[in-house]
Amino acid sequence: MLNRYLPILLLLTIIIIIAWQLWSTPKKVNWSHSYSKEDAIPLGTKVLYDALPNLFDKAIVPIDDRISDHLVGLGDSLNTTPNSCYIILNQSFYPSQKDMKMLQKYVEEGNMLFMIVEHLNYKLTEKWGIISEYNITKYDKKTEKYNTRFYFTNTQLKIDSAYLFQTKYHVSNIGVKNTLNVDTLGQQENGKVNFIRFPLGKGWVYYHSVPQAFSNYQILDQPNDEYIAKVFSHIPANYTVYWDEFYKVKNPMSYYDPEDMKEYQERETNNSMFSQLLKSKALTWALYLSLAGILLFFLFEAKRRQRAIPIIRPVQNTTLDFAQTIGMLYLNHGDHKDIIQKKMQYFEETVRSRYHLATHLKDEQFYKKLAGKSGVSQEIIERIYHFYHTFEEKPIGDEDLLYFNQLMENFDG
Repeated sequence: MLNRYLPILLLLTIIIIIAWQLWSTPKKVNWSHSYSKEDAIPLGTKVLYDALPNLFDKAIVPIDDRISDHLVGLGDSLNTTPNSCYIILNQSFYPSQKDMKMLQKYVEEGNMLFMIVEHLNYKLTEKWGIISEYNITKYDKKTEKYNTRFYFTNTQLKIDSAYLFQTKYHVSNIGVKNTLNVDTLGQQENGKVNFIRFPLGKGWVYYHSVPQAFSNYQILDQPNDEYIAKVFSHIPANYTVYWDEFYKVKNPMSYYDPEDMKEYQERETNNSMFSQLLKSKALTWALYLSLAGILLFFLFEAKRRQRAIPIIRPVQNTTLDFAQTIGMLYLNHGDHKDIIQKKMQYFEETVRSRYHLATHLKDEQFYKKLAGKSGVSQEIIERIYHFYHTFEEKPIGDEDLLYFNQLMENFDG
C-alpha cells in the first residue's frame, strides 16, 4: 500500500520544499530609474507626487503626451495658462526639436520650467549653455551607498548642517558655460553645483541634477523631506503645476525625435531595392514584364502534374503455407514416430527453458514440480511421458499420433 502512494508523497514533498524556498527567499529590490508617479519602487516618485498637493493651491496636472502635443492645445500665444510650471523629473531628458521650441516659447511667455534630470541632450546644452557632469562621491562600504551632502546657497533656506543623502548610484553636478545670468541655488559638499536657475524671456528655468534625491527611497528612508520642500518652494504656491509622465524610462518613445524618425524612414524607403528600380524607366518595364510572366506561368503551367502511382501489393505472409507444406510432407511420408520424437524434443526444451527443470530424470518428484509450475494436472504430464516411453514398442498409426498431439495441446491449453 505504501509503495502505491510513495511517488505521490515524494511529489508533494518536493512541491512543498520549492514553495517554501520561494516564499522564504527575499525578493530582489528593483533599483531601476523609473521616477514615475505610479511606481512605489525605491527610485519611483509615488510618494513625492502624492505629497505635492500639500505644497500648492491647485491640483497637480499629469501630462502623458509630448510637450509639443500638450502645449499646442493651449493656443499660439500660450497665454491661456499664465502662472504655471512644467516639472520634468527623470534620469535623462531628450526632447525633440519641436518640443524644445514649444518649451522655450512656453517659458518666454512668463511660465516656469523645473527640470530634475541627470543627463541633458546636446541640443539643450548647446542652446542654454548648461551641461550635466559626472561627479565621484564617497562610497560607504557599510551601507553600500554613496554619501553626499547638499546645501542651499540662499541664506533664507540654508541650515547649520547640510542635508545628507545616501544614494545607490553616483550623482551628477551642473557645469555652466556662461555664468552671467545663472543663479546658483544649491551645491554639494565638494563645492559642485547641483541646483541653478536662469531667466528665459519672461519666465525662469530651474535645473536640479540629482533626481535620486526626490525618489521614494530618499523621502521614506531619510529625513530629507525638508530639503525637497525647500526645492519646490521656488515655485509659487498659486501656480498650476504640470507633472510630466511622458519623458520616463518606461516610455521608449521619449528618446526619439519624431522628425528624425520621419527622415530616417523616408531615407530607408528611398534607398530600398524597388525604389532604385523604379527610378529607371527601362528597369521599371523589365520589372513589370517579369511580374506578368510569373503570373502567366502560375495560371497556365503551374498545374499539378503527377505520374501514375503504381499499385504496391502487400507482402504475402507465407508462414502458414510453409508450415502446412512441411506438415503435409511429414504426413505423406508416414513416419509418425519421427513426428512424435520432434514434438517431444520441442516439449522438453520448453520445460527446460520456461520452467527451469532438468528433464534427464523423470520420476514422481519431477512430475509434481512440472505440474506445480505449469498449472497442468499431473495426470496429463504422466500420460505424455508414458505414451512417449512406450511408443517405440508398438506400431504408430494416425489415431496414436492424433492422441499424442491432443495431449500436447492439453498441456499448452
